[in-house]
Amino acid sequence: MSDFSSSSPAAADRAAARLAVLAAGGKAQVFRDAPGEVAGLHAFAVIAQSEPEAPRGFVLAAGKTHRVAAALGSVIHEQWMRIPLPEGLKSLGVSLCRGAGISSVVGSRTTWTEVRGWREYYFVRADAPAPGGAAGDRLWDLAMSSGGLGHLPLVGATAASAAVCVIGVLLAPFLPEAVWRASMVLLAVVSTILCVAGEKRAQRLYVAEDPREVVLDEVAGMAAALVLSGGAWWAIAAAFFAFRFFDIFKIGVHWVEERGWPGGIVWDDVLAGLYAGALVWAARWAAGA
Repeated sequence: MSDFSSSSPAAADRAAARLAVLAAGGKAQVFRDAPGEVAGLHAFAVIAQSEPEAPRGFVLAAGKTHRVAAALGSVIHEQWMRIPLPEGLKSLGVSLCRGAGISSVVGSRTTWTEVRGWREYYFVRADAPAPGGAAGDRLWDLAMSSGGLGHLPLVGATAASAAVCVIGVLLAPFLPEAVWRASMVLLAVVSTILCVAGEKRAQRLYVAEDPREVVLDEVAGMAAALVLSGGAWWAIAAAFFAFRFFDIFKIGVHWVEERGWPGGIVWDDVLAGLYAGALVWAARWAAGA
């Protein structure tokens, strides 16, 4: 999607942030195309079109899709225009988004988009523990990515939130309201505990301080929202949109991210879920529903 030469400064910054997880305070460096001088380095990254040979004393720790920063609106517009639809329908969709203000509110947000043909290769010293090496990491990946939903491009967090809502809708007709709410409490608590317990492991597994693959925090936040919203299908739908709003725009949520508490990847989502659920609960109370 993007030209590598114009995006290399941002790409290097992103790769450097990932290296900070692998280097554990040691020296690290980002190279383009091939490794340079690696003596004295604890870890390094190479952004290249093919996997470079590992220098003596180093092993490949991870290979990642190379992504660069882009406006979410431009990415969505590009994907929309690729759909085989009549030109009139494509133009209508763009006009509706602009008319509703979606293009300015959502489109201005930054996302990471793939640069085709380029990958990021992360190397660590041969005597350093490599991420993803333990057999149990497969189970942690399934848990932290919510069954693989976190590996979806762009929509992983939304998909995980939607999955919780689908479960809620399916269970609601068969469970008493109190039992249904208790099941949502259990889901929120277990997901939160796993996020706290697995945060450090996930950082090394996905080679990132705040891995995009981790969407179990969205599961915890969405479940917390449903505890308050109730099991009516329209209340679940309202809680979904409210949660995504608070989760994306972080209104009143940023302060919890600054606490530095263990499990920092999940607390903002839980708080966003409580805000969303309280909002829907208040609307139901006001309407007498």
